[in-house]
Amino acid sequence: MRTFILHEFESLTSSDCNDILSNLKLLRALGFRIDTETLPNSLGKLKHLRYLKLSSYELKELPNSITELYNLHTLILSNCICLVSLPVDIKNLINLRHLEIYDCCELTHMPRGIGELTLLQTLDMFVVAAKQSSESAGFGELGKLNNLRGRLVIQIKGLGESGAAQCLKNKKHLESLVLNWEVEQDTIGNAKEALECLEPHQDMKALEVNSYPGETFPPNWLSSLTDLVQLSLAGFKECKYLPPLHHLSSLQNLELDDLSALEFVSNRDREWDQGYHLSTSSRSFLPSLKSLKIKECTSLKGWWGREIKDVGDVVGPLTEHHQQHPFFPSLTILEISNCPLLITMPLFPNLEELKIIDTSSKPLEQTIMMKLKSDGVATTSSASSSSSSSFPLSKLKDLDISNASDLESLPKAIEN
Repeated sequence: MRTFILHEFESLTSSDCNDILSNLKLLRALGFRIDTETLPNSLGKLKHLRYLKLSSYELKELPNSITELYNLHTLILSNCICLVSLPVDIKNLINLRHLEIYDCCELTHMPRGIGELTLLQTLDMFVVAAKQSSESAGFGELGKLNNLRGRLVIQIKGLGESGAAQCLKNKKHLESLVLNWEVEQDTIGNAKEALECLEPHQDMKALEVNSYPGETFPPNWLSSLTDLVQLSLAGFKECKYLPPLHHLSSLQNLELDDLSALEFVSNRDREWDQGYHLSTSSRSFLPSLKSLKIKECTSLKGWWGREIKDVGDVVGPLTEHHQQHPFFPSLTILEISNCPLLITMPLFPNLEELKIIDTSSKPLEQTIMMKLKSDGVATTSSASSSSSSSFPLSKLKDLDISNASDLESLPKAIEN
């Protein structure tokens, strides 16, 4: 027999497992579920094994003998939710191409030497230990795994090697990156330095950052991601503004969730003074953006930091300086919830779905006041009319407004 794979709802007993390992030594593929805390050392005797899938809700450790499976190409640890560590000598699995451990939510670290598995193409999770030791791998070893592709989740429990060189820049085949921060409060001072080490390569398609503890981002951290399609930032408690986003010309989906200290999406004192917006004839902003969701950003006042100071009462009528206000040309879905201080942002004339909950209606009113000309320039409704102009929100299909305290009645433009 060369292949023995059980459905996951069928589990083996310890004696069953021993029988298989003793009698089926020519196996090439093995998959089973077992409800014990350990596996027998005889697992290492299956010298011809190329594919191994283990599932267990009780397994806490793997026998180090598993690292004697020198022909192993694929190791999948499915639903091993109690597993706390990988084998110490995992570097011996020199032919390993695929290591799937995403379900192993109790892993505390990656074993030192994992960076020597240079044939790895799939590694769906990398755990940086809370405290570096002689047994744990840090950012430096992650930097050696340049054949990784697909999606990678990095669980950052500590910042011990944050001074390492950039460890993701050469991973050209990675398409999706998730950074989950779980660091202790007394280590957050090095968070920005660690983030510089984790700057993605320029071809990244999807990026998610959760619970980043720093107050600021490295200034150019996102500037090269011109192919980025999806960006999600959530759970920041200290960050007051984000790095400039205007370079993200391919971005289609943006989600900002629970950024409790965020006052402005971008620091306009730096971004606007560069002349990026003032030098363009069209005020279109993030031209590919289709979906924008801003949730639980309770300190958020506006998109650009100096705009509120310059404009004062931004609802208007808008000043001449803002008759050509930046707008999202392709945005069709907008959801803003529990952002009570938000009073100004790029306009959104082409929406199909709009949801505003526990948020000021001022951005909606600003959008209604604009006209959109055929040349892509956004102006206020007080500007001279043109046969080529169209009214904003004419494509709106779904509208949900709840607890917008400053909205006394639905604007007539919406009613029509």
